[in-house]
Amino acid sequence: MQYKRHVRVVLLVSAGVLVGVSSEDLLRLQADIQVLQRRIIDDECGLAKLDERTLTAARRDARIKSGVGNDDPCRLNFESPLRLPDNRP
Repeated sequence: MQYKRHVRVVLLVSAGVLVGVSSEDLLRLQADIQVLQRRIIDDECGLAKLDERTLTAARRDARIKSGVGNDDPCRLNFESPLRLPDNRP
């Protein structure tokens, strides 16, 4: 039910129509978008760690020499545990 309400708000906003949309709904939608963005960042970090863990030593050395991902904290700390939120459906 909550998802449908957000879809309706998104459709109304993208069409440029704000009839019947409260500022509270927009703030709630913005907060939900921020949560989803954070989840995407966490998922991408987890994937980078898994990718780094599965590389052979030769591939990892080649990646490091190429400079790709050398500033990525997820790749640099690939041995750290993956974090999965408890409240995720």
